[in-house]
Amino acid sequence: MGDFYEDLAENIKAGNTTLDKSWNAKAADAAYIYFETLSKGIEEMKNTFVDLKENHEKPSPSPSPARWSTPSTR
Repeated sequence: MGDFYEDLAENIKAGNTTLDKSWNAKAADAAYIYFETLSKGIEEMKNTFVDLKENHEKPSPSPSPARWSTPSTR
């Protein structure tokens, strides 16, 4: 998933750069800022999914033997 978000952000950046070469005026400036901000936000999502993957792959801690013991009878 992290790679997907990285690729998506790069695709948006490339499209934004291409449009910026031919599109001018206030609307173009606003669109450039919007897509630049969007691509940075999507790129940051990559780290979230990389962290999620790393934590998912970590083994769970084993329960302590104290949890296995049965209550003593009195």
